[in-house]
Amino acid sequence: MMKSKKCETINLQHEIDKIANGDINSIINGIYSDNSLVVLNSILFGVKYKCIDEKFILKLNEQAKNSEMRFLGNPVSKFALAALDILGEKKYTGKDEFVLSVINNGGFGV
Repeated sequence: MMKSKKCETINLQHEIDKIANGDINSIINGIYSDNSLVVLNSILFGVKYKCIDEKFILKLNEQAKNSEMRFLGNPVSKFALAALDILGEKKYTGKDEFVLSVINNGGFGV
């Protein structure tokens, strides 16, 4: 059983590495993952690599409206809202300090 868990970890890291290296297909597929780390990495690197693929933006809009996943104490929806603004897809008009900070910095610093 330990070996299986290790394989899952290696596969997860491999997928995140592909996302971080700008593999657009991995970024698009990653945002549809059930794993919050994969979703978050897809959002962060989707912004970095300016992914405006229709499937990516569609799921990003869904994540912005309703995401139970959290990262660093923030719902993933906040990351998605900032990403949509930065990518020029949907202007953020709210007052959330985290979202505004990311937008004002032009991204997530990855």
